[in-house]
Amino acid sequence: MNSKIGNATLRQATAVALLALAGIVCDSQISSADTLRPLTLLAQAGTARPATAAAPTPKLEESMVFAGLGGTVQNGLQKCAIDGFQKKYNVRVEYLPAQPSQTLAKVVAQRSRPTIDVMWSSNAEAYRGFKAGVFVPITPKLVPNLVNIDPKFKPQPNTGAMIGTGLYGIGYNTKVFKEKGWAAPVGWKDLWDPKFKGHVGIYSITVPVGQGTLAAAALINGGSVANIDPGFASLAKLKPNLYTIFSTAPQFDTAFLDEHVWIGAVNAARMVDQKQLGNPISFIQPEEGVVASNIHLEIIKDAPHPSAAAAFVDWMLSKEVQACMPTEVGYSPVVGGISVPRDLEVFYAAKGKVLSIDWDGMQERLADWIKRWNKEIEG
Repeated sequence: MNSKIGNATLRQATAVALLALAGIVCDSQISSADTLRPLTLLAQAGTARPATAAAPTPKLEESMVFAGLGGTVQNGLQKCAIDGFQKKYNVRVEYLPAQPSQTLAKVVAQRSRPTIDVMWSSNAEAYRGFKAGVFVPITPKLVPNLVNIDPKFKPQPNTGAMIGTGLYGIGYNTKVFKEKGWAAPVGWKDLWDPKFKGHVGIYSITVPVGQGTLAAAALINGGSVANIDPGFASLAKLKPNLYTIFSTAPQFDTAFLDEHVWIGAVNAARMVDQKQLGNPISFIQPEEGVVASNIHLEIIKDAPHPSAAAAFVDWMLSKEVQACMPTEVGYSPVVGGISVPRDLEVFYAAKGKVLSIDWDGMQERLADWIKRWNKEIEG
């Protein structure tokens, strides 16, 4: 080949290839032969590039800030999720331990310049945060693993990414039941059995478990969150059986162990703690349906580290993390296909029916419910 013609051809081919890669020359302007020639010549020159390239993955920031519960939950999350995330993505996670209500107040106060990227929330904070406009709607495009959530949990819109649940059902003192020759309870309606007069425990409506108990009482008696009257009427009839109404979990635990309470509406996580301590306490998922109180992760609007925040939430829904949620963090997994250790299944794996509760609707009505509760149930 003539050296001048060869050099010209190489320059022309190189120019066409670079323009094509840059998107300046459209496909219709380049024939298949033209496309093949520059790529072949570039390859011969040792400078070939692919004709097309995958969309670049957003570069993650070097750090992010996560606000979550402290204590055993923080320790569990560190071991179950955060250590692995930091190693996999080379992103440092700063953990701020706080109650979700406190975190939300801080996020709202900092709305113009937030310092937190992701926060842990219950149903109440999810509702209030979205209403205040400080959370980012989380979609499968932002968090791909969102599609793996088991449909039975039916995440509500505008609630962030559900990453776990706390199951509410029936706890009972196995020692008392054995001594009296009673079979284990099977459902919510056992609470109204006259043989338990003066020995039933429930939580106040100011506690999430108490809110779930009221909703369950309504649902199993033909009501709903929108029609809560059957729930209040049912709990009013329970009053003769009540030992007391509790406002804190430690008080409830002590009453169980002292045998003042024989049976009650409880959070499964508290019961598994007692069982692992060797105390005669167990839990059943009511045949009418268990209550699933959802735990979410919220990405803060205008977060300082948005790419790392999205990656962190997606990681929390990975099977690797979901598998250790019950054993390390104390919450039920929500991703389908996750096996829970057999001895923990009753506490953490929603095997039967899950009662469908409109948690957003509950938050809208909660102030009025509290007034009514204080008059009709605790008054």
